Amino acid sequence: MMASSQDAPTLTEPVVMKLSEIVASIGKTSPEAVGVDGFPVLGADPLCKAQALLCDYLAQARELELADLSELDARATPAGQAALAGSPGERGAVVAAIMVRLAWIATQTRYAREDRARTLLSLWEKIQARALTFNARQLGPALEVFASLSHCCGQRAPLARLLRALEEHASRHGIQQELMLGLMALRGSALLDHEAQAGALRLRLEKLIAGCHQAHVELGEQWADTLQHELDDMDPVELARWDALLEHLPTCSNTPSARWLKKAQRLLDEVGEQGVRAAMIRWLALVGSKATMSFEGVSQEAASVPGERNTELLRGMIWLCTLVGDETLSAIVGELALACYKKLKGHGPRSPKLGNACIHALGLMPELSSIGQLWRLEQRMTYASARRRITLAMEQAAARHGLTPEELEELSVPTFGLGLDGTLVHELGDWRFELAIDSEQVITTRWVRERVNGQIQLFAPVQPPTVRTQPPASVRERRPQELVKLLASVRELEKIIQVQRDRLESLYVRPRTWGVQAWRERYLDHAVMSRHARRLIW
Repeated sequence: MMASSQDAPTLTEPVVMKLSEIVASIGKTSPEAVGVDGFPVLGADPLCKAQALLCDYLAQARELELADLSELDARATPAGQAALAGSPGERGAVVAAIMVRLAWIATQTRYAREDRARTLLSLWEKIQARALTFNARQLGPALEVFASLSHCCGQRAPLARLLRALEEHASRHGIQQELMLGLMALRGSALLDHEAQAGALRLRLEKLIAGCHQAHVELGEQWADTLQHELDDMDPVELARWDALLEHLPTCSNTPSARWLKKAQRLLDEVGEQGVRAAMIRWLALVGSKATMSFEGVSQEAASVPGERNTELLRGMIWLCTLVGDETLSAIVGELALACYKKLKGHGPRSPKLGNACIHALGLMPELSSIGQLWRLEQRMTYASARRRITLAMEQAAARHGLTPEELEELSVPTFGLGLDGTLVHELGDWRFELAIDSEQVITTRWVRERVNGQIQLFAPVQPPTVRTQPPASVRERRPQELVKLLASVRELEKIIQVQRDRLESLYVRPRTWGVQAWRERYLDHAVMSRHARRLIW
């Protein structure tokens, strides 16, 4: 459910009447209509039209004479149909009117309160599933009235969906003063105490009040802040291309359709595949890192859990990796899956929805190294449902490549650019990165400098080169993207060595035969597997 754009309200628009003003008008002002709940519809109220519609809706719902109001469908009444068929702005006004009406029923009536509240909430649920726009000078005061309640007549309002619509509103228009007051009142409302996810809802309110919601992301997480900073530094032409791509990514459902992938490919081509791949490596590697904002009563781990908007965007990014994947990116997606399934204190898994997307995406990525990531996940995953997804993804990938799962596991082991001697050399400006694996499978790395501004110095043959164990500052500043990719590869190599050793040791319980050529390619002459294979008697 998305909230479409709407012009900010002008200061000349009247503000919604408070409940005390409505009560005080009884006997003094002639109402335009009176509902079955005794609510007076006043012409001076900006929500007059919406309240009149609710009067008709309550009366028509009562005429249905349903034995169980939980079966009530708002679409079964003409007034309910009219409310749902209105414009996004009219539906937003009806939501504000329902809040005021619920407060009236809870505090000013004595009979059928639960039934009437349930009837209104049935309509609210249906409206929240459709596009909405809000007028801050209407919704803000309505939220204050609603937040003053200690209960909702035994019912629960669709607050999670309401906050999702408010997050969309904030990303497009910011938070106006009237709406800010309403959000602050709702943050301290006793209504939240009745919600199963009260902590999560309050955190979302805190982020709304703090102004975290930007055009594409919700700030407060390292990857989101990094993304926003990079967008802020782009020139207008490049930004327009990225805007189009980032606007498309969250529109993906649980699995990407062919139509979604086709449009994603077109937008990807406009931005540039290489740039998108580098961005995915930078951003996705930061998911699950410590939150960049702190909120009272919320742990840093809980604050790092992606909100709904960020989850939708990240899911789109994960699906995008199926179009731009490489060995490094498949490793990052595999690590992201583990971060998403990590159990947080008082919360549970960080984001099973994103973890499931990672598994599915790894099964679809064209590189065989992505299957190696699935195998690694299978060894480390403790959730039975996730393990079933991993097994299915591996089977489907094997069928797509025309291989058995065992062959796919063998062929999917990346080489990381290593030589058969277990070494890797990579030049980054004046510095040379060197990696070596010893006979005990232990990785050592170092940074060596023999050049200054690209030139070998005259004294280099007699003076030993500069050697460091940590990345030099000049490399961090001038080659940050290459450095991130290189360090990610090293971390993944460490994990792959352990995983492949365990797999190799388990082969004795799964008798296998190979042709000599296949055996040499997959084990004896493989840059990573040879470190294990050459120590065994076959």
